[in-house]
Amino acid sequence: LSSWPLNIVSQPLRRVAPAVFAAVQHDPQRSQNTLRGLFALVASVSIPVFTALAGAAEPLVQLIYGEVWMPAAAVLMWLVIAALARVFCELVYDYLVVAGRTSVVFTVQFIGLVLLVPALWIGAELGGIVGLAAAQTLVWFAIILPIYLGQLRNLGVHFLFLLKAFWRPALGGLATGLVCYFAGELDIHPLAALALGGLFTLLILGLLLWQQRGEIATIRNISRNDETTVTA
Repeated sequence: LSSWPLNIVSQPLRRVAPAVFAAVQHDPQRSQNTLRGLFALVASVSIPVFTALAGAAEPLVQLIYGEVWMPAAAVLMWLVIAALARVFCELVYDYLVVAGRTSVVFTVQFIGLVLLVPALWIGAELGGIVGLAAAQTLVWFAIILPIYLGQLRNLGVHFLFLLKAFWRPALGGLATGLVCYFAGELDIHPLAALALGGLFTLLILGLLLWQQRGEIATIRNISRNDETTVTA
């Protein structure tokens, strides 16, 4: 279940992002602006969806797997947050690869693997299967993602420059997560709770994407120009 939004968001991203970054790589300022635009667009789509899934973990697990699997809801909540961090790590990964920093990418992934193994062992010892999921989230959000973002500074992209793209999606994600959580706490059928939370999530997604319509148009233009150049 935690892989659903990751596949929906990540796979289209991996097809588009490298080509867009490659098209603007010779213009540093435009390249940085494009990265921030993609961050804003990806955040607008992914954060509300991931937080909604985390908030609706209990009714979702109950509906799909049944009451006996309800303890897995806590695991799902942690894994969804870890998957959200992976989306942004993959975006930075593509930017670094296009910039020719493949050795940096390998180093970050190696560090993440080395730290993940003991983290999983400690998580399992302290919290069982929920601890395993929490350990993955901790490593992705507290270690791997900050290291990736730190590497962007070497390319002139500072964290505060990207932070401006996050505050609206973050607020929208907080709202969807809370609404989906409290909908799941209501004394109603799980499907009704999911429908209620889903409708609110769609509303927030629509508002965020409307606000990002300029960035969407810019990225489309870059993609079209790149395809025209390749064809020529």
